[in-house]
Amino acid sequence: MRSRLFWMVVLVVLMAGFTFWLFRAGNGEIVFTSDEEFLSYEIVGLSDSGVESWSCGEIECRLKLKAGRWDIFISKEGYYNQEESLLLEKGAVIEIEVELKVEPGVRTASRVDIDLEMPDYGESSDFSWQEDEETGYMGLWEGQTRRATFMSGFIDGKVFAGENSALAWDSLSGEAYLIDFREDSREFLFEIENLEEVMFAGEKLFLKAGGLVYFWDEELAVLPGATDLKKVTYFDGGIYFLTSEGFRSLERVLIEGLEIAEESALVSDGEGVYVLGEEVYEVRW
Repeated sequence: MRSRLFWMVVLVVLMAGFTFWLFRAGNGEIVFTSDEEFLSYEIVGLSDSGVESWSCGEIECRLKLKAGRWDIFISKEGYYNQEESLLLEKGAVIEIEVELKVEPGVRTASRVDIDLEMPDYGESSDFSWQEDEETGYMGLWEGQTRRATFMSGFIDGKVFAGENSALAWDSLSGEAYLIDFREDSREFLFEIENLEEVMFAGEKLFLKAGGLVYFWDEELAVLPGATDLKKVTYFDGGIYFLTSEGFRSLERVLIEGLEIAEESALVSDGEGVYVLGEEVYEVRW
């Protein structure tokens, strides 16, 4: 009798162990790691078994899931969803790094948040044109310093100032010249009509001339999708502009329906892009 009881106990223990092994072997684990800036976020998992959801408020979150194919969606308000598709095998551990991208939008800022020493790329009041009485040549002056001399034209010229250079444009001929202050040189660049604004971006020039045009590596080209421009600025490799429909970049519509007064300015201080008017907005990515 005792022998039979002993073997029954052994059998029960073995069956329990086997069941536990089957359960354990039929699952895998997904480990989510995140920087603090993304906490907390939501996780949704889709599998053949259905839909499950979890919240994660820690730098590392571990989920034991049934083995099989999973579609994982990681979400947080103000960020694009992060999507992962994976095959979770029995007993496997898969690591996912949470790297959420900020959705475009704006936040209300105050004027004290903004660096008042913003680069002012545009027409400069420090420059003037003076005609030489003897030769008739046109001289470009910055205050009391002569920057360049032109033999003709520039009766109604415009000057757009950069950090160490300026672009001089003759509205009659459409000719544009780059005046380099460091080398004391003058270089013909291109011909263009109706030049309204110039932005200096490293070796590139972005021009507002009806639409948006860029000049780089001796090439002058119109950028598509940039029409109806009212205000334009350059920041961190991107072009941002205001139209009658709202605030845009070249890649996508960022803000629609943002009420912007005619006297508002669109500027960058090297740290961000701001819409300045009665209300101040900081554009964020």
